[in-house]
Amino acid sequence: MKTVNLRYQYPDYYSADELINLDDDVAEELIAEHKYIKSHIQRMHRSKTFLIDPADMWGVEFSYTHDDPAVIIEMADEHCRLCQALSSLPDVQRRRIEAHYLHKKSQKSIAADEKVTKGSVSLSISRGLAAMRKIMEDPHNGANRFCQCG
Repeated sequence: MKTVNLRYQYPDYYSADELINLDDDVAEELIAEHKYIKSHIQRMHRSKTFLIDPADMWGVEFSYTHDDPAVIIEMADEHCRLCQALSSLPDVQRRRIEAHYLHKKSQKSIAADEKVTKGSVSLSISRGLAAMRKIMEDPHNGANRFCQCG
C-alpha cells in the first residue's frame, strides 16, 4: 500500500492535504499519469504549441469551467470560427493541417504517406494556415452559435 496526496494530484479540487492509501500498482499509475500530463504541458510551453481542441489530447470530453457566461460564449464562437475556417479549406490542405497539428504527424511522414515531396506538404500547410488566418481575422465572419462542429 502506498499513500498518495490528492492535493498534489488534483490541485484544482483539493486545497488541503488529503492522504489516501492505494494499492502499489494503482498508486504508480496515478503518479505516472500526473507526471505525463505535467511534462506534456511543459513541452507545449517550450515549443509554443497549443492544442486546437484539448479533448484530442486525452480522448475525453473536455469542458471549460468559467463563471462568466460572456467568456463561455466567446470561447464557443472562437471554436466554431476555427472549425468553419478549417472546413472551408480544400481537402488536401485541411487533411494535411489536421494530420500535422491534430494528429502530431511530421511533414515528412505526411509526405511519405501521400507519396509527395515534403516541400509540397509544407507549402500546402502554410497556404492553408494563411487562408485560415484571413477567415479568422475577418470581422464579418460571425460564428454560428449553433454550429455542429467538433
